[in-house]
Amino acid sequence: MNPLDLLMHDPQFRMGVRMERYGRIIKPDTGEIVSNHWFPEEKTVGIVDFIEHDEGCETWFDGGEYPARGCFQNERVVETLRVKRMFMVLFKTIKSPLDILYLKKNWKHFLDLAEQNLLDVKYPDVKYYSQPVREIYRKIPGGSDRFLGEIRNVICCSLEFDTAYRYRAQDILPEFIRENLEKNPLKEFKRVADILFQRESDGGMGRFKKISKLLWIYLWFNRKLLNAIKDFILNLDMEEIKLSKEDIYWTKIVPYNYQFNYG
Repeated sequence: MNPLDLLMHDPQFRMGVRMERYGRIIKPDTGEIVSNHWFPEEKTVGIVDFIEHDEGCETWFDGGEYPARGCFQNERVVETLRVKRMFMVLFKTIKSPLDILYLKKNWKHFLDLAEQNLLDVKYPDVKYYSQPVREIYRKIPGGSDRFLGEIRNVICCSLEFDTAYRYRAQDILPEFIRENLEKNPLKEFKRVADILFQRESDGGMGRFKKISKLLWIYLWFNRKLLNAIKDFILNLDMEEIKLSKEDIYWTKIVPYNYQFNYG
């Protein structure tokens, strides 16, 4: 029996194989994964079970009372963090309205770069994403608009593979009040952003507090974008977005003051 056959008799390795294959394109003739990464034996430390569902999946960790919703593939996480850092560095350079104008003129170039970095990260079908990310994915129009599709991929990959930001999004989005959003969307954005910044305990999204002031100015002048974001949020089913009991259990790993006030 060769070494690979021996490994395939190891339950932990077989679980690693299933996790590595999750959400990937498989060649029908050979069963080979269309990916540059293949190290499943290194990805299951502390993981005791991985379960696929018709939509989404769950990962059970040793000692955990609840599963974490999602599949934790190291290379997907790393590549997503690289894209996130690129945008963070970009946003940190924004210090004046002139910088906003530069970004307005060149944002598609940065978006294309991010999309290229996410080619081996994004899932081939929405069903592989976790429940809140599936809702966001389905409510961002794609169709023939390439840039909307790229925006959707960047947002959904960032939320799916960086749970710290996904949990924050799940916590803060239900804070929007529909009546306020319909009446004065910019004022409601500011109110919810203030709540987000107040709940931060380690910097986190708080680092964008200064930048947000420039964003409000930009949205004041760009009513088309303001209304597009407003309509997107109004169209979300917050029951799909809000933190589940499993999510709440795992939020303890993120230094952020969650509220869990869902009425």
